[in-house]
Amino acid sequence: MNNLEIILDKDTIVLKGNATKYTNISNKNLRLYEVINILELFDKTKLGFLQKEIIIDLDGVTKIDTVGLAVFMQWMRELNKINLELKFININEKINYACRLYGVSNVFA
Repeated sequence: MNNLEIILDKDTIVLKGNATKYTNISNKNLRLYEVINILELFDKTKLGFLQKEIIIDLDGVTKIDTVGLAVFMQWMRELNKINLELKFININEKINYACRLYGVSNVFA
């Protein structure tokens, strides 16, 4: 199964599962690449913690490819448009390797 669970946990968005071209978003009828803005996945009333930055915990990402990296970078661009910074935490070795391989290490630092 190629799913990605996206969970709002207090003031952090937690990702669990695969972030690849064929990934489905759990509980949504969407592929990962169809999610242009991460905030579209949540009820706006639950986003009251938003101030200047959004934190995404990547520790639970088990597999990633160029599409997953591109989606994460798209999320950064979309949030910048509304003056929100996207911060990634717990970047595991699989993501670090993919970032080095595709030359985007500085984006997730």
